[in-house]
Amino acid sequence: MLGGSGSGKTTLALTIIEQLLLRGIPAVLIDRKGDLCSYANPDVWREIDEEFSELVQEIPDEIKRVVAWQIAQEMKAQGLTKTALAEKMHTSRAALNRLLDETDTSLTLTTLTSAAKALGKNLRIELA
Repeated sequence: MLGGSGSGKTTLALTIIEQLLLRGIPAVLIDRKGDLCSYANPDVWREIDEEFSELVQEIPDEIKRVVAWQIAQEMKAQGLTKTALAEKMHTSRAALNRLLDETDTSLTLTTLTSAAKALGKNLRIELA
């Protein structure tokens, strides 16, 4: 990867590694300059998790009911089981069950995007 200082090389590398690991694909990162060594420290990830946990908010019940219903309907239309969709999303069936649970309002855009992609759909969010 080539680019000038501040062009996003580190962010891109971390995003690629993260996506590979989320899909269960082993990855090796060779850090010639040692810029990324701190990411091997579990304390760094705890700090990041704490920062982002403050940003995560639960979605309203009404929206979650609609999203869960739409995903269930699309699964039915495509003849997909929960196990099959979980595999396509590269996630566990338990995570998919949380997505389909109308009462579980903790949901991330990553999960929604993954479900939409696995169903051959696009995620669109609008302010009305």
